[in-house]
Amino acid sequence: EFTEQLRETAERAARVDLALRAVGSSEDLHPDSEDIEAELARIAVGLGEKVEVVRKRLTEADGLMSLKSDLLKRAALDWMVEHITPVDSETGEPIDRAALEPAPEEPTGNSTDDETDVDSPLEATADTDDAPPAASPVDVANDTTEPVESDDSTPSEEGDK
Repeated sequence: EFTEQLRETAERAARVDLALRAVGSSEDLHPDSEDIEAELARIAVGLGEKVEVVRKRLTEADGLMSLKSDLLKRAALDWMVEHITPVDSETGEPIDRAALEPAPEEPTGNSTDDETDVDSPLEATADTDDAPPAASPVDVANDTTEPVESDDSTPSEEGDK
């Protein structure tokens, strides 16, 4: 049973990986040098290392290609969030994105009005950044929400050939 679960998880992750790569390719998405540098800086901060050290280690281990691939998949996921509308699998009707958002947490009364509770850098930027939080491919692989339909009506390049 455990082996079967592992197989199913691996298959789902592979399908998600292939789908994100296909979206990235069809939409001609590419991580630019700014994206790569920002990710290297994020990794460096997490490791407590200098960016140059992280870049050197990734280059020596052929990890830059993996990093670029991850950034491409993240860009594809961002593109999908922007351009598709979730639909109910039973009715085919579009689902309001607001209905998919978690309910706001009730105030605990532990903070005052002039005090800001920030537990992470992501929370600090949540109010200023209009983009939805990026989900990892693992999050997408484990997602069991309904299928989506694109609200982009332009034909794909594949269909034009």
